[in-house]
Formats: sequence, C-alpha cells, structure tokens
Amino acid sequence: MSAISCQLAKFQFVRCSQSRCMPGQGLKRVWTLPISPKKDSANLRVLQWNVLADGLAQHGDFVKVTQQALCWSYRAEKLLQQILEPQPDIVCLQEVNKYGDCFLPAMEKHGYTGAFFCKPCSPAEQYGAPCDGCALFYRSDRFDLCAEPQGQTFKAMDGSAGNQGMLIVHLFDRHSSTPICAATTHLKAKAGQANDAIRDHQVTQLMSELKRGVSVHTGKSVAASGSRAHQARSQQPLIVLCGDLNTTPDSLTCQV
Repeated sequence: MSAISCQLAKFQFVRCSQSRCMPGQGLKRVWTLPISPKKDSANLRVLQWNVLADGLAQHGDFVKVTQQALCWSYRAEKLLQQILEPQPDIVCLQEVNKYGDCFLPAMEKHGYTGAFFCKPCSPAEQYGAPCDGCALFYRSDRFDLCAEPQGQTFKAMDGSAGNQGMLIVHLFDRHSSTPICAATTHLKAKAGQANDAIRDHQVTQLMSELKRGVSVHTGKSVAASGSRAHQARSQQPLIVLCGDLNTTPDSLTCQV
C-alpha cells in the first residue's frame, strides 16, 4: 500500500467544488485542486459516472424529472457533453447499455479507446432495452494497453455466478512512465443488512483481483513493446479504482 501511495504523489487530483445549470448551456462545473500541486507532477484526470441505463431511466422513481429528460434521444448528447467537457484521461462509467452504438463511436471520435463488460442479465431488459454493464475509456495518445481488458462477474454468497461485476484494464502512462491498473465496478444496490453483506463480499473479490493484478502485472503488451513493456513489468502499478458502490464512505464496504 505504501508503494501505491508513493505513486499517487506523482499526480495532481482535481474535484468538482460546485456546479450550476446555465439556461441553454447545460450544467457548468467548477474544478478545484484539493491540495497544492507540485511543479514536476503529472496530471491524471479521471471521470467517474453512473450514467443511468436506458429503460431503467424511464421506469425509475425520478418524480422530479420530466419524461422528456429521461428519453435516451434527449440524454445521449448531454451525457457525452458532460463526459468530454473536462477532458478526462480515464473515464469509468456504469449502467452503460448504449456502448457499441453510442459511447464507443463517440469516444473514439474524440481520441479514446474503450473496453466494456456486460452483466449476464439486467433489469433494463424487461423494458426492451439492452443489458447494461461497466465501461472504461482511456486516451489513446497517452496510454498503451498492456494486457487484454479483464471483465468478470462476482461470485454470489453461495459460490454461484452473480450478476454484478468488474472491469480491469492494465495501462502504461507514457506521460509519467507509470503502469496503471484501472478498474471500474457497480456493486449490489439497495439498503439493508443482507445487501450490505453482498457488497462486502463483492468488494473483497474486487480487491483480491486488484492485488493479483499488481503482483502479476507482466506488461504483456497489446499496443506497447520494447522499453515500455519492460518499464511496465519492472514497476508496481498505480491503482485507479472507480465505481458505483451503492454505499456510504463510512461503510465496511469502503473500508475493505
């Protein structure tokens, strides 16, 4: 863990301090640095968002939102605008069920490479919408892919295959010469002790996979080779974990 903390010191992190909706201009956000940046540090901008699956949007309990605002034809352009506006280096999304026909072509057009892991089944399907899952995008001009993206479902409490899952992508950052293990997940929803136990069980599996990824990070390059692959093998990767954990920061799930 100390090695990972040392790696984190090489980067600047920003957060959204306030946001407001401007008529005709969409949502405007103000980004601030929580700490004073070092002059020689590299910027790493990561965007995390549950974009709300089509189908679930129209049939959820969103009583303060007009039906028009929940239609995919209305939401798609605005979602992409909000994702691209801060110019993130890595993008982690959940409840994506418009990957191939919307997010992937749009993000590729703006210089990103993507990976997607679909749930085995989704409640969105009962409304005629595609199954949703987790997506991760990264800037093609900054990162090399070091191994095939790894997507898998969590095992249920009884050992059977579950429905929620994770997506892990091993990258090499050419700007900072740092290997990165980027992961996104969407844990079990709804409150209650039973669901808390499921989330704890899921995040324990996620952390085990991340630790395994750190220990066996080989730099077997899909897009990189030579010295970059050697650098990826010789360094412990920085872990970037984003997701919808469906819980609060003080929960056991987050403490794991």
